[in-house]
Amino acid sequence: TLFIDEICELSLSLQTKLLHALESGTIRRIGGNEHINIDVRIIAATNRDMQCMVAKGQFRQDLYYRLSAFPIPIPPLRNRQEDIIALAEHFLASLPKGKRHIPLPSEVINKLQEHDFPGNIRELRNTIERAVILACDDSLAPAHIVLEDGNTFSNGQEKARQSIEHLIQRRGRLTEQMVLNALTQCDGHRACAAKLLHVSERTLYRHIKQLRID
Repeated sequence: TLFIDEICELSLSLQTKLLHALESGTIRRIGGNEHINIDVRIIAATNRDMQCMVAKGQFRQDLYYRLSAFPIPIPPLRNRQEDIIALAEHFLASLPKGKRHIPLPSEVINKLQEHDFPGNIRELRNTIERAVILACDDSLAPAHIVLEDGNTFSNGQEKARQSIEHLIQRRGRLTEQMVLNALTQCDGHRACAAKLLHVSERTLYRHIKQLRID
């Protein structure tokens, strides 16, 4: 079984190759001449309207029919508020060692359940990860939950950035624990950590130098 996430992001050329592999039951390695038989079941996922993409010529109709034999529609997170707690706890449990036992206070749960989450589960996961970075300890508060505006992505990002900047101003600066938490979650990648903290890479580098973090 092969799971392909966000299948609609495949280019038309890759869609053609995938369709050929499914119909012929064979593949050929890059640079090779030998055809290899395959026996594979495809499970594909997307958050886009595939029928609309087919109508616009952005997704192959024949591949769409090949993949849509048994569709399983999943309601958006805004229609599954009862799942938010379980998902948030799952994301907390998957954090690096030392951050696994952070409880979810009722005030935090209420704030999460009042949000529509236009970005669905990815947005919830990012919200939880960012909250842990901002908390710096084992206690979450509503102020650590930075939610994006559902009107537009850019407006939501700006709102999130301003909320985090306000929290940083209250503390005086990015704390060492904030930076370390972000770097840990990003496996040391500074560009990723800066994105999580909603600060520029230059700002993050300056704080790393000031805090003397290796």
